[in-house]
Amino acid sequence: MTELIKKLRISNSIFEKDTSTIKIDGFFNALLGVANKLTLPDCLKSGIGEFTERYIELHPSNKLKKVAALNIVDNKINFIDPQKVYLLRDTENCNINSFIDSSGTAYFTNVEDAIKKAFFEFIERQSLVYSFLREWPGKKINKGVIHNQLKPYSKFKFSCLMINDISIIKDIYVILFVGINRNSYNVGLGTDFNLLTAINNALAEGMGNSPFYVSDNEIEKRNKLLNTLDYHLKYIDLQSIESYSMIFSNWLTPKYILKKFNYLNKASVLENKKEDSYVSLSIIEKIKRISMENSIKPYLTFLNGKSENIRGTVMHFSAKEAYPHIFTPFINPNNYKISYLLHSNNNFPNKYKYLPFP
Repeated sequence: MTELIKKLRISNSIFEKDTSTIKIDGFFNALLGVANKLTLPDCLKSGIGEFTERYIELHPSNKLKKVAALNIVDNKINFIDPQKVYLLRDTENCNINSFIDSSGTAYFTNVEDAIKKAFFEFIERQSLVYSFLREWPGKKINKGVIHNQLKPYSKFKFSCLMINDISIIKDIYVILFVGINRNSYNVGLGTDFNLLTAINNALAEGMGNSPFYVSDNEIEKRNKLLNTLDYHLKYIDLQSIESYSMIFSNWLTPKYILKKFNYLNKASVLENKKEDSYVSLSIIEKIKRISMENSIKPYLTFLNGKSENIRGTVMHFSAKEAYPHIFTPFINPNNYKISYLLHSNNNFPNKYKYLPFP
């Protein structure tokens, strides 16, 4: 894969712990890998993993008419359009209805962990979109737990801090972290069967980002754009959407982030930890049980790329009843069964509005 890497940049964050951020640029558009981790080795592995994942999504092994996908619930093979799993935005038929992103996709060096990571990514993104569209706050994490997990970052204090479990699945934690100061904002997600692991993942993703400091002058400039941001993004050219990070880091302000996520403050505190009900089961059996209990029929796809030098596996989860991406200006929640998993009404206060996430 090294022949595809044009530039590799590593930087430390603004926090006390030696949190690292890595960005890997490839030799063609949209090929990149970004990662934020507590240690440099983990950061490198994660960044290269995302770079590999993105390469395979952009460049399937050949021009496929259909892709084999395993229905986890009934164990049957189905054949789906490649546009539902690969990032084929240069195709003639690319439109709002066929648009997808890398949600539900993950790379790992062994198959079982790749499957677990992809499923976590799938549930994480479904929960994030659900929470935002409905302004559903989930549950606040206990302050004592937050204090202990924030110790590695004690050099930096947020004027506003929100850490909530927004999972729409009772057996999995999806932690959304939002930290805001006058001139900075940080957002991260973390998912796991274990609460502390999910919190650590969310903090590592959110805290690893140092570029989100915004000067007063820059904030003033950005405020002029933000009044029409939702309208602008709803009609944006599909081919120009290469990275959510560009919108998140270059267009937004701390007050904008606070306004968008302020609904998280309405949550009550999470009192009881979730139990791993299927601790003795394989990851595939766990996914099957969770899917059946929540009336989700996820498809698992093994993604093939052109390069023969890849050591590892890229997996993708999708479902007909689930959101295909997190770019909410393109999502009509009424069209997706998962929008009614926890609530049966049609109350979507953020329908067609932009979800700020890197």
